Amino acid sequence: MRTQNIIWNGKNDRGNTLPDGVYKVVLSVRDEVGNKGKSSLIQIKIDTSRPIVTVVTEEEPMQALVPLRPFSETERGVVISLAAEVLFDIGKGVLKSGAKDALSKVAHIMRRYPDRKISIEGHTDNIPIRTPEFPSNQALSEERAKSVLRYFVDKLNFSPVRFTAKGFGETKPVAPDATEEGRKKNRRVEIILSK
Repeated sequence: MRTQNIIWNGKNDRGNTLPDGVYKVVLSVRDEVGNKGKSSLIQIKIDTSRPIVTVVTEEEPMQALVPLRPFSETERGVVISLAAEVLFDIGKGVLKSGAKDALSKVAHIMRRYPDRKISIEGHTDNIPIRTPEFPSNQALSEERAKSVLRYFVDKLNFSPVRFTAKGFGETKPVAPDATEEGRKKNRRVEIILSK
């Protein structure tokens, strides 16, 4: 049996955006020539603090899906937040091969806003890093932001004049660093499409 990831916009069949939570659902799909398909009852977890929706079936877990809507419009503009583990190995500043798929999906969102400047911000948790390559979380977060910028410019042909990249280290947490769950939320790259 062939499997394929499907992008979902986070809305139910009535057009309502679903809030975070765990849901029991039946997935229905229809292709461009009218073929239809339906899953058995499965469980999904939506957590918009991370850009991944996990789909779990009783038979076997399916691969995580990256939804179209891992972002929100704020006073800063459109903010797309990507969990660091989607993009990088632990303590590394080079993009993983799987990161390119996620960043290509983000590029589709960025192309909807061709006149906006784009700021890429790297963030870490508060666990210190001291390696020859990265003497601090600040240095790691800066390199991660630059790696994402280089991918958009060098591989996806975005104009470099639209971009800035900055690392914030552990200085702007979105959750307490006291737990692993909180630290995971803090390890992220944010892509801001300024108003």
